[in-house]
Amino acid sequence: MKKIIIIGFAALLTGCGYANIDALKKDAPKKWKKQGFEVVDYEGFEWGLWLGGDYGGAKVWHRLKKIPDNGITYSGYLTKWGDETHVYGPIATDAIKP
Repeated sequence: MKKIIIIGFAALLTGCGYANIDALKKDAPKKWKKQGFEVVDYEGFEWGLWLGGDYGGAKVWHRLKKIPDNGITYSGYLTKWGDETHVYGPIATDAIKP
């Protein structure tokens, strides 16, 4: 019985998390463009404690640049909250250059 519960819980976590990751990756360019940014690169994803991240969704991180380009690189992530996509960041990663 313990094995079934553990396997079921693991399947729930990975199944829901991957579905959110794929959906966020697909919608990222359009969502970031609405915020005034262009996706330069996919940085990765992370899962939280419940179903893959905050509020039931995974965090999908991207490297971004402003439109029009101001020479600064940004990092931000998208996450799902129910059927909504939420934007967090972006945070400048190289605003002060040596």
